[in-house]
Amino acid sequence: MKVAVIADTHGAISERVLDLLRTERVDLILHAGDYANEAYLYPLETIAPLEVVRGNNDFDSPHPLTRTLNLDGVSVHMAHLPRDLERLLRDTTPNEPILGIHGHTHVPCFEQTDDLTIANPGSTRRPRGGGGPSMLILELAGGRITHRFVEV
Repeated sequence: MKVAVIADTHGAISERVLDLLRTERVDLILHAGDYANEAYLYPLETIAPLEVVRGNNDFDSPHPLTRTLNLDGVSVHMAHLPRDLERLLRDTTPNEPILGIHGHTHVPCFEQTDDLTIANPGSTRRPRGGGGPSMLILELAGGRITHRFVEV
């Protein structure tokens, strides 16, 4: 399963991001919050199924603060704020590999230990930490996770 992870789009998703998502032919898109307006999510839904969590700038959002999915043998936990993700993971009993996804910092990261992986796609719009705008592409298969960052 090929999954795109984006976050911190803050009111705009560029045509470049949409083109890359189409080219990647992803099976699912995960948005880790701070999209700012529900209308900015609609173009993503035309590319692949979309799962979203609410960020600290997503006022009046219908989306939850946290979300848990099982994707091809991986337990995926999403939250926008790192502290909410930590809380969610603290209450998790690992029966399979765990992937925790958050946004908020605008800095891409991918830290993998035995059965726990923490990832942040960075920001497609307002990067921090010296890098450019980015998103994360994951390949999930039988509980294994491979990744690559895509500069947008």
